Amino acid sequence: MYLDFFQLQRVPFHVTPDPAFFYFFPGHREALSALLHGVVLRKGFIALTGEFGVGKTTLLRSFLERIDPEQTQVIYLLKLLELSRQFHPARLRALLRRPVFSYANVPYRIRNFARLVAEPKKTVDYDHAGAAVIADRVAVTGADGKLVTGDDGEVYQVNLLEKLLVPLLAKLGNLVVDGGIWLNTQRPEWNDANNALVGHGVSMVTLYYMRRYVRFLRDLRLCLSHRRADRKSHDRQGKKVGSAESPHYLPVLRRGMQL
Repeated sequence: MYLDFFQLQRVPFHVTPDPAFFYFFPGHREALSALLHGVVLRKGFIALTGEFGVGKTTLLRSFLERIDPEQTQVIYLLKLLELSRQFHPARLRALLRRPVFSYANVPYRIRNFARLVAEPKKTVDYDHAGAAVIADRVAVTGADGKLVTGDDGEVYQVNLLEKLLVPLLAKLGNLVVDGGIWLNTQRPEWNDANNALVGHGVSMVTLYYMRRYVRFLRDLRLCLSHRRADRKSHDRQGKKVGSAESPHYLPVLRRGMQL
């Protein structure tokens, strides 16, 4: 219908962003070059940040089309976790309690509520002073200078369980009942727009992905509970144990499963 009526050569709308229709502004070209350079030369962790709707997802898809699939392995966090649970469940469980992970110190700051209300389409500020401090740390300590540090100045380390729960809690905190996940913007999320779910800054697609993520965490919690129950049963010399003690994050998962 679109092709005949508008005399187009290709279908213009897809469920996911199509890099073929992406217009590269100078900033986009610079970001793409930085990504390619960083991956090819193995520069370590690289974060692509920006306001909602500026084309981060499409830029990443364009990046994926340009890298050599035989030399670079591409993974998606949730899919990687699901495959890890399927093929190496013991390894994943072991990492949940080990403090071997860290946070990137990204110099962007979300504006306060009053400023968000005044300018809903401009929600993030770049912290120039913070970026200068990070640059100074990198000059002294190397790549670790880009990580969040504790009061003692050492890299702040956490376990995998915390790393998995933080993004979930951030999204749950932005849940708009009967609306979706608030994205701090008045523009619709890309997939929402393509599926005619255009809203003012809320995303139903993000809500659906979050539900899948909650299901994964729930199933992972059940695996942990069964393991703890087996250990308690063994410690009690074969006495039957009804259930394991619920972890402190169980209420969060229960509320999430009600979405």
